[in-house]
Amino acid sequence: RAARAADIGLHICGEMASDPAFTEILVGLGYLSLSMNARRIPQVKERLLEIRAKDAKALAKQCLKLSGAGEIRKLLESRRVLKEAAARGATA
Repeated sequence: RAARAADIGLHICGEMASDPAFTEILVGLGYLSLSMNARRIPQVKERLLEIRAKDAKALAKQCLKLSGAGEIRKLLESRRVLKEAAARGATA
Protein backbone atom coordinates (compact mmCIF):
# COMPACT_ATOMS: atom_id res chain seq x y z
CA ARG A 1 0.00 0.00 0.00
CA ALA A 2 2.79 2.38 0.88
CA ALA A 3 4.50 1.84 -2.47
CA ARG A 4 1.24 2.48 -4.32
CA ALA A 5 0.52 5.58 -2.26
CA ALA A 6 3.99 6.92 -3.06
CA ASP A 7 3.61 5.98 -6.75
CA ILE A 8 6.53 3.54 -6.49
CA GLY A 9 6.49 0.34 -8.51
CA LEU A 10 6.81 -2.92 -6.61
CA HIS A 11 9.09 -5.46 -8.32
CA ILE A 12 10.54 -8.85 -7.40
CA CYS A 13 13.12 -11.10 -9.02
CA GLY A 14 14.47 -14.53 -8.25
CA GLU A 15 13.20 -18.02 -7.58
CA MET A 16 9.92 -17.01 -5.99
CA ALA A 17 9.04 -14.70 -8.89
CA SER A 18 9.65 -17.53 -11.35
CA ASP A 19 7.59 -20.13 -9.48
CA PRO A 20 3.94 -20.27 -10.67
CA ALA A 21 2.93 -21.66 -7.28
CA PHE A 22 3.61 -18.24 -5.76
CA THR A 23 2.36 -16.02 -8.60
CA GLU A 24 -1.07 -15.47 -7.08
CA ILE A 25 0.38 -14.46 -3.71
CA LEU A 26 2.81 -12.01 -5.30
CA VAL A 27 0.05 -10.43 -7.39
CA GLY A 28 -2.12 -10.22 -4.29
CA LEU A 29 0.67 -8.47 -2.41
CA GLY A 30 0.79 -5.85 -5.16
CA TYR A 31 3.88 -6.81 -7.13
CA LEU A 32 3.63 -5.24 -10.57
CA SER A 33 6.72 -6.80 -12.10
CA LEU A 34 8.09 -10.33 -11.80
CA SER A 35 11.63 -10.81 -13.10
CA MET A 36 12.66 -14.34 -14.03
CA ASN A 37 14.61 -16.58 -16.36
CA ALA A 38 13.05 -16.51 -19.82
CA ARG A 39 12.40 -20.27 -19.67
CA ARG A 40 9.92 -19.75 -16.82
CA ILE A 41 7.87 -17.00 -18.49
CA PRO A 42 5.37 -19.33 -20.23
CA GLN A 43 4.53 -21.12 -16.97
CA VAL A 44 4.11 -17.91 -14.97
CA LYS A 45 2.14 -16.32 -17.80
CA GLU A 46 -0.21 -19.30 -17.84
CA ARG A 47 -0.74 -18.93 -14.11
CA LEU A 48 -1.33 -15.17 -14.42
CA LEU A 49 -4.07 -15.85 -16.94
CA GLU A 50 -5.78 -18.23 -14.49
CA ILE A 51 -6.02 -15.92 -11.49
CA ARG A 52 -8.32 -13.04 -10.60
CA ALA A 53 -6.99 -9.97 -8.78
CA LYS A 54 -9.74 -10.19 -6.14
CA ASP A 55 -8.83 -13.80 -5.35
CA ALA A 56 -5.11 -13.00 -5.32
CA LYS A 57 -5.63 -10.22 -2.78
CA ALA A 58 -7.70 -12.52 -0.57
CA LEU A 59 -5.02 -15.23 -0.71
CA ALA A 60 -2.25 -12.76 0.12
CA LYS A 61 -4.24 -11.42 3.06
CA GLN A 62 -4.75 -14.97 4.31
CA CYS A 63 -1.02 -15.75 3.94
CA LEU A 64 -0.05 -12.66 5.93
CA LYS A 65 -1.97 -14.05 8.90
CA LEU A 66 0.04 -17.29 8.89
CA SER A 67 3.17 -17.82 10.98
CA GLY A 68 5.60 -19.04 8.35
CA ALA A 69 6.50 -20.71 5.09
CA GLY A 70 5.29 -24.13 6.23
CA GLU A 71 1.79 -22.88 6.89
CA ILE A 72 1.74 -21.00 3.58
CA ARG A 73 2.83 -24.15 1.75
CA LYS A 74 0.03 -26.12 3.46
CA LEU A 75 -2.47 -23.46 2.43
CA LEU A 76 -1.26 -23.60 -1.17
CA GLU A 77 -1.37 -27.39 -1.15
CA SER A 78 -4.91 -27.28 0.11
CA ARG A 79 -5.74 -25.02 -2.80
CA ARG A 80 -3.96 -27.39 -5.19
CA VAL A 81 -1.76 -24.58 -6.51
CA LEU A 82 1.46 -26.39 -5.69
CA LYS A 83 0.17 -29.68 -7.07
CA GLU A 84 -0.81 -28.04 -10.36
CA ALA A 85 2.52 -26.22 -10.59
CA ALA A 86 4.40 -29.44 -9.85
CA ALA A 87 2.46 -31.21 -12.61
CA ARG A 88 3.74 -28.53 -14.98
CA GLY A 89 7.27 -29.16 -13.65
CA ALA A 90 7.59 -25.69 -12.17
CA THR A 91 7.86 -26.08 -8.42
CA ALA A 92 11.13 -26.76 -6.64
